[in-house]
Amino acid sequence: MGCHPPSAGPRRRVTLTWFSVRVILRIIMPIAGPGTVATLLFGFLLAWQDLLWALCLISPTIILYLFPQRFYVEGLARGAVKDWCIACPRNPKTHGRFRP
Repeated sequence: MGCHPPSAGPRRRVTLTWFSVRVILRIIMPIAGPGTVATLLFGFLLAWQDLLWALCLISPTIILYLFPQRFYVEGLARGAVKDWCIACPRNPKTHGRFRP
């Protein structure tokens, strides 16, 4: 029931609730407004700074990837194909000898 007396009817409770909302809107919000705006502004600036920091960090990474990209592709292609070994697990006589 909160702070309302138990004998108060529903109409009295609605009036007290509306009075509480009016107090919040007319007294508390004008006092808390500048602090709320400052908090929102600092939050926005911190988020923007994090975004700019991330963009600054990712741009050297992209640059370092794009210039030697052909070497990456060449290395991946070379590593994908192994030199075939004559050795076969089923043939122990040829194990360890490679094709010339």
